[in-house]
Amino acid sequence: MAADFEKAKNIAARIIKRYGLNRPPVDPEKIAENEGIKVYYAKLSEEIEDKVSGYFDPLRETNIGKGAIIINVNISPARKIFTIAHELGHVLLHHDIRNENRITSVQYRTDNWDRGNKPAIEQEADVFATHLLMPSKWIKKYYEMSKDVGEKPTPEKLSQLFGVSTESMRYRFKSMNLKYNLIY
Repeated sequence: MAADFEKAKNIAARIIKRYGLNRPPVDPEKIAENEGIKVYYAKLSEEIEDKVSGYFDPLRETNIGKGAIIINVNISPARKIFTIAHELGHVLLHHDIRNENRITSVQYRTDNWDRGNKPAIEQEADVFATHLLMPSKWIKKYYEMSKDVGEKPTPEKLSQLFGVSTESMRYRFKSMNLKYNLIY
């Protein structure tokens, strides 16, 4: 099955509109909880902690609903934000994931994913997270605002404003064909 990126982008845009979001940073944990999904932070076992940033557990009962996002406590704050948004994307894009009769499996990150072999549902969740946390309209606005005040717009500067990793913002700049100078 091919990834449906337009669906992922459209659902992210609907969430932004539903919650009246109009500037960064986006708080995906608050959105998840408003959607009835509790977010927990957990220490994962040593054999998987480097391979798993988080996962969705559809069977966990919580005080706000059914289903929980479990986040690896040992990842960076920016990675936690992206992972919550990514897992929320799975819930909103892949409705069957909340079916209580479905056994969930955790997708481990592999080197193959970096070579273009990431499963379609993982690609869709990434696109959802990217467009929820870094909507193109907002990126363009802050990119131009930086230029207007005589600053060089860089992924490093905008990543701080948006609460995402520099790597995620570089990817976003690249996907939007925005020019920047590297800062080291």
